[in-house]
Amino acid sequence: MKYARQTVHLLLFILLCASVAYWGMQLLQPKPRAQAPASSPVYSLKSAEKLMGMDTVIVSASSHYQLSGIINADKQEDGVALIAVNGKPARAFRVGSAVLPGVQVKTVHEKSVTLSENGVNRKLELPQIKTLPARK
Repeated sequence: MKYARQTVHLLLFILLCASVAYWGMQLLQPKPRAQAPASSPVYSLKSAEKLMGMDTVIVSASSHYQLSGIINADKQEDGVALIAVNGKPARAFRVGSAVLPGVQVKTVHEKSVTLSENGVNRKLELPQIKTLPARK
């Protein structure tokens, strides 16, 4: 019985110390500072174009894409473009299909293709074929 009473007193003392330490840390903790927003709003080029009253701007495509060929360009909704991405072999892409995440084939014409890259239209043109002069 003697040791049980001392054990209970020790446990109560430990509980008291833990409680005082916890509440002391809560009261002495520095106040949180106001932080800037995690990210600023992102505005698309398309919304700026609408604001300025412009139609879609066609920017020449970067060197990441190379147009190798066009199939069935008579019907724009059924057209297929052969596009090489980042130097890899050319693959066929239908109108509306994704070339890369965020990059989509928008239109297919006889000698060019328009890609929509995150709202910005980029025009790919077929390379000019150099012909040799005819022999006489």
